[in-house]
Order: sequence, then C-alpha cells, then structure tokens
Amino acid sequence: MFLVTTVAVNSKSNKYDHMLSTTNSYAVNDTTTEQQSDVLDDLAYETKMNVIAILEFILDIRLDFRISRLISIFKQKYDRRGISIHF
Repeated sequence: MFLVTTVAVNSKSNKYDHMLSTTNSYAVNDTTTEQQSDVLDDLAYETKMNVIAILEFILDIRLDFRISRLISIFKQKYDRRGISIHF
C-alpha cells in the first residue's frame, strides 16, 4: 500500500514539474523580436500618456465648471439680499 501511494505522488509531481521549473522558457533571444517589443513598449507608453493628458483635461474642465457653478450660486444668494457683487 505504501508503494502505490509513493508512485501516485511521484507521477503527479512529474506531471507538473515543467510548470514549476525555474528556467525562463519565454526568454527572447531574437534581436528583431526585442526591437519590436521595445517599439510596442514605447507605443504603449505614449498611448498611456495621451490617455492621462485627456483625463487631466476632462478633470480640469469639470473643476472649472464646478467653480463657475459655485460662483454663480454665491452671486445669486447675494443678489437676492440686495447686495450687488460684480465679477
């Protein structure tokens, strides 16, 4: 009975050894592939920076809108009281 258990454990561990190996089987050795990878990395970086710039622009517009709205509310409150405020 002990022998059967040992064989089963050994066959399972051998089955998954290739997934646990410490060597990197995905290493890139071709310089052309490395250059293409660098170009794609640069393109991804530029795309991310463009997306960030667009998001910052949108957030600035929203902030400007909020500030304008608050100034408008402030002006309406004081105009109702009879105090004239000119911006």
